[in-house]
Amino acid sequence: MVRHLLLLASLLLPAVASAAERQLILRLGAESDSNPARLFGAEEGVVAGPKGTISYVDERLAWPDGLLTTEAQVGARWLPLRADWAAVWRVGGGLDWTSGGDWSHRTYAEFRGRSEAPGDDGLGMTRDYERVAATVGSTRAWEQVTFEAAAGYAAFGYAADSGRSWHGPTAALTLSYAPSEAVTLSASYEPSLRMSADAPVLLTESLTQSTGAKLQYDAGRWVASIAGSATAASAGSDASGGGDYLHETAELTLGGLLWGDAVGRLSGVLQRVAYDGAGSVVELAVEDEDRNQVSIAIEQPLVGGWGLEGRYQRYLQRLGAESSAQNDFERHIAFVGLSWRSERKGAEP
Repeated sequence: MVRHLLLLASLLLPAVASAAERQLILRLGAESDSNPARLFGAEEGVVAGPKGTISYVDERLAWPDGLLTTEAQVGARWLPLRADWAAVWRVGGGLDWTSGGDWSHRTYAEFRGRSEAPGDDGLGMTRDYERVAATVGSTRAWEQVTFEAAAGYAAFGYAADSGRSWHGPTAALTLSYAPSEAVTLSASYEPSLRMSADAPVLLTESLTQSTGAKLQYDAGRWVASIAGSATAASAGSDASGGGDYLHETAELTLGGLLWGDAVGRLSGVLQRVAYDGAGSVVELAVEDEDRNQVSIAIEQPLVGGWGLEGRYQRYLQRLGAESSAQNDFERHIAFVGLSWRSERKGAEP
């Protein structure tokens, strides 16, 4: 049963480790993409190529009440027919410790980014970015309620348009309530001051605010969650043409054991973006697909740490009859491959 739960957790959160544990996950397979350049109005035609991912997590006891975590993840894809490649990466680390009683504290830093080369056909645009962030936070736990508060600093750089680069302080407040062992409700508020190096600091035009709520059910064999969030920002009316930005998201996820050791996940995301102008300081459209999407993932364990994995994702955007068809968007991504994981418990300093 423990192995089943670890497999389910690794599918829902690919880089996860329990206390004093070391985990390495390798994935290698083939991925097909119907719209790798993210063109509007029509699909390009399906192209395929190899894709690989390496995830690593190491947790060590720093002292009796402290836990030191280091993690890294690198993924890359190559589409030979378009001479198109892309890579995403993330490196992070943190320290968790308790100060006695119901308080615990954490420091964490992360550096992640994306690098790619568009195809020789010249379609699409590079979406290279880098983001670095560091936070310090504390958690207070009661019998059924948990409160978390964190503050830090972040910087974001976008290669295709330096006007979208920003830096500034961030904060996060989260309140969770667990009426039972299987049910958890949480609400969060995350403000950040996103300042541009080329513009004066104006609180009303640099402040980005995100709010969210989530209901999660974990019965061991099955895990389900429903979440909603909204991110609002005002880029003002400067020369870059910025304007008010509102990004709303609703997400439903269901995962669990299917048959034998096989685990699966089904998720759907509905999104709505309202934005006046161009040149927003918000990087959501760069880091993530800000379109409606559905995804299915299945992992079948084999022997010796090996497993067979399959995933399918569909991105969709329909703006209606009043809008030009050139703004419609559709994309299908499918992956099949092998995975190998190595887990070592009780890692010592």
